[in-house]
Amino acid sequence: MSEKEFSGNDINSIKGWANKHVLAILRHLGIQVSDTGRYLKSCCPVPYHPGDGNNSGAWVWAYDQQKWRCYTHSCQEETGSDIIGLVMAMKEMAFPHAIKYLRELKDSDLKDMPPEATPEKVAQKVEENRHIDKHKLSILMPDTYFRGRGISENILAKHRVGYWQKTATFMDRRAVVPVFDVNNNLVGFTGRVIMSDEELGSSDHAKWVHGRDFVTRKAGTFKKTSILYNLNNCKDSVTRSSRIYIVEGPIDVWKMEQAGISNVVATLGLSISFEQIQLLVRFGVKDVVLCYDNDDAGDLASKRVKEQIKDYFNVIIKQPKDAHDFGEMNTQQILENLF
Repeated sequence: MSEKEFSGNDINSIKGWANKHVLAILRHLGIQVSDTGRYLKSCCPVPYHPGDGNNSGAWVWAYDQQKWRCYTHSCQEETGSDIIGLVMAMKEMAFPHAIKYLRELKDSDLKDMPPEATPEKVAQKVEENRHIDKHKLSILMPDTYFRGRGISENILAKHRVGYWQKTATFMDRRAVVPVFDVNNNLVGFTGRVIMSDEELGSSDHAKWVHGRDFVTRKAGTFKKTSILYNLNNCKDSVTRSSRIYIVEGPIDVWKMEQAGISNVVATLGLSISFEQIQLLVRFGVKDVVLCYDNDDAGDLASKRVKEQIKDYFNVIIKQPKDAHDFGEMNTQQILENLF
């Protein structure tokens, strides 16, 4: 069989169909994936992948680019990163045989299956992950709340933290923390209600809320599972040291920064996702120091996350002593707890 048996139009038609039915094709190839919205993720399934291929975030299919990639060993370079190259890699076959394989799938029972990845659906996924204009930050007022919590003005300025008080809006009377992805794109905001714990306990206000906008709730929320807060600022430090400190929230990050610890990120919660693990792998992390809160939830999360990532990294648990979290500590206390 030769490539000449298929015209350019035939190949484009088959490839276009395959891109719209990528989930069905992956299932047919025996690839189990998690759908994160914009990406499909998995352990690298390619037979010639070096090593045991047990990193569940190392292989990615990008819906909008219609390409796949193996982040640990660049397996796509052998055959190409499109759907045809994936079939070639998985079935260990030449280009014409891969086209024939896809054509036979197209003519099989799959021909009546509704498309899974139409341009409209891909556009929706991309919209959910689009970046926010940073000019939005200019309407925030200077923060007063976090300065009262012992955070320096330099740290607050670095992280573009502000305050929002317009009545009847989403984050009214909240200290607002912008959230950036690893490439320094603004992807959302997290807002801390400005009330004492006593006031908060008698109200229906959540302590923290997350969204793609601080003015309107209708903008939806951002995907916390694809973000490690502060990685955009500390990725070079992480790469140099091969070590990362993981905390729950922004205040913990800032207090550690004030103590001179630059390679620190927050998961914005007490769990870690495959996408976040992939980011750690991407930047060469070897040692992970878990620094979640000193309470039952933090203790449970530390044990759960350690079990989840222990095959990828050397994991150390350093919960704070004599305090609820690292955000409540001064520099001396933080250093005494960590070193």
